[in-house]
Amino acid sequence: MGLFIASGVIWVVILIPVQILQARMARRFAAGGVIPARYWLLGRLWIGFGTLATVLPLINLYWMVFRPG
Repeated sequence: MGLFIASGVIWVVILIPVQILQARMARRFAAGGVIPARYWLLGRLWIGFGTLATVLPLINLYWMVFRPG
């Protein structure tokens, strides 16, 4: 249960705000402006934490199916 909660917290605290920031930034450069370095930094942050938020429930699923111990 804790892994599902941790995944949800990562989504709410990190991933959703990063997505909103990237969307706002993208509107500014959509018409042909320069893509700022911060946009790419936020993208890497999103990939890292997004991977973690995906792996945590998968670990939980593994534990539910194979029940170690």
